[in-house]
Amino acid sequence: MAKILHVDSSSRSKNSNSRQLSKYFVEKWIETHPADSVIYRDLVQDSLVPLTDTVISAMYTPPEQRTEAMSSDYATLIDKNVQEVIDADIYVFGVPMYNFSVPGAFKSYIDRIVVVGRTFSYGADGLKGLLQNKKAFILRSSGSNFDGPPYASMDFHEPYLRAIFGFIGISDITFVKVDGHSEEEISAAMKKAKEQIDHLTAEQKLVSAGR
Repeated sequence: MAKILHVDSSSRSKNSNSRQLSKYFVEKWIETHPADSVIYRDLVQDSLVPLTDTVISAMYTPPEQRTEAMSSDYATLIDKNVQEVIDADIYVFGVPMYNFSVPGAFKSYIDRIVVVGRTFSYGADGLKGLLQNKKAFILRSSGSNFDGPPYASMDFHEPYLRAIFGFIGISDITFVKVDGHSEEEISAAMKKAKEQIDHLTAEQKLVSAGR
């Protein structure tokens, strides 16, 4: 049985394409993997506040040497989020593109889960990402197609997410995208994205059955 961590970060609620896609993905996944469990996080509803100087100090201080304030801030701002990421086997992230990158809520989330000693480490052999053998599915919406000219050079969304998740050991990443501005473009892209999700979840079912 796999543990799924489903995270949404769009500031939009009812009309969010990334939220629609991530919900659809999880529903389809559970249809083919009914024994799997899901934890859901809405980063906008959670209202993540910026990290404090105290909690940053706590990240680089052994637990037994932390002050009471360090321990309190670490428990409140870091521990729950990072532990959910460590415990999960599969990630389903709804992350729209805002101004060529990720929403502020998702960046605040990244700052809570990229933690030395928990999701990455430095040692004699250099950097090591600690989240091994995980899968991530990123459901992205954007106003234009950034896969080629003229906008490819402005895409700081996919390269950043591949880099930061790779840094903590997550290299098996699949993007599902809805790119477009007009209703016609969005409708066509959504149809294509759902077909991709149908294929991905069915494919994963076959892989699981073959184990």
